Amino acid sequence: MDDLGGILSVLLIAGLVLAINFAPVPGKGTLALGLALIALAATAGFLWRQRQVANPLYDLHIARRPTFWVAACAGIIVFGSLMGAAFVSQQDLQNVLGYDSVEAVPRSCPPWF
Repeated sequence: MDDLGGILSVLLIAGLVLAINFAPVPGKGTLALGLALIALAATAGFLWRQRQVANPLYDLHIARRPTFWVAACAGIIVFGSLMGAAFVSQQDLQNVLGYDSVEAVPRSCPPWF
């Protein structure tokens, strides 16, 4: 098990997500830049670690295959379309049809939601 690779991947994702979240906040530019640098350093460390370890957390040789990128791009497009449709439908229900936040929840949700 590659514990260091796991820690580096958590730092990578957490640093990147937090940097994106803090980037538009006034007065938090330095924090966003610092988090982006942490994410960049964690990315470099993760890539280096995955090339060195015998049993990597993620095998980088798989990413060299064209079929991997076709499937990855297709998954990103499908997931992005689903999330975009969910976002737009919520906006339509609330802003156009005048539902409040509770009424705009889909009826397929459990009754306690």
